[in-house]
Amino acid sequence: MPRLTLLDQSSQMLAHSQEWERKGARLLVGNAWRTELPAASFELVVAALGDPYNCVIFWHEVARLLEWGGVCLFTTPAPEWATRFRRPDSQSTPNCDRGRHHSACTSNIPSLDQQIRMITTAAST
Repeated sequence: MPRLTLLDQSSQMLAHSQEWERKGARLLVGNAWRTELPAASFELVVAALGDPYNCVIFWHEVARLLEWGGVCLFTTPAPEWATRFRRPDSQSTPNCDRGRHHSACTSNIPSLDQQIRMITTAAST
């Protein structure tokens, strides 16, 4: 298995990573909620600007993918940025609730307490 796997639902976004593919990375078009990658196969999962898929389904997938002691580095934009640049009607309904591929970019940035509850619930089941 390659040491680096880059996954995005957009082949156009992955095209920006072709240099990494030439260096041995595997580029995959896929769904962050159902990657179909082997369980417990990653030491590190990095999800930058993950607000469009920040939901329990995603966190269950992260828990499944990480080996024991693995780490997930997850970022979201500031709520003010998301409100300005993401779909305004999507702040309360993340697109991953439907569990399907979507082209619209929604934003789910809960409070810190809600975020912690979502992650710990997914990690403990």
